[in-house]
Amino acid sequence: MNTTRNIGALLGASAFLLLLAGCGGDVKQLQQENAALRAEVEALRASSAEAEAARAAESKRLQADAQDVARLRGEVTRLRTTAKDAEELRRENQLLKADNQKLRNAARVGPAPAPDDPSPTTALGNFPRESWSLAGYTSPESALVSAIWSMQQGNPKQYFESLTP
Repeated sequence: MNTTRNIGALLGASAFLLLLAGCGGDVKQLQQENAALRAEVEALRASSAEAEAARAAESKRLQADAQDVARLRGEVTRLRTTAKDAEELRRENQLLKADNQKLRNAARVGPAPAPDDPSPTTALGNFPRESWSLAGYTSPESALVSAIWSMQQGNPKQYFESLTP
């Protein structure tokens, strides 16, 4: 019985050794495949990191572009407002030029001024000191001339009389 047990143990050990010997080639092959897979994983990690860096750079560029768009829209709005204001000023300038031309033409061909009316030079803004006098209070212009004359003469009573309560 002892021999049978020894023979059985010997057979089991030899079967185990044969099994290990037969699988030995497979282990090396599996180790090689494992190493290849690890290298592939590392390559994928590297390419993933590169792709993430490219996405972050693209995101920053898009944010900068969005800020530029907002800035440019504001600038366009300001320019449109400025252009509209400039157009209004052009129209107003043309109207003033036309009015100015009408006044100049009227001053050239107009009737001689009445004695209590201001002279044409006064209408254009020229009001020499020699023309200051007590002009009376028949019109607002003559009342102003009388007030200025009384101030120049140093007559405060007459100046205050020229003012309305």
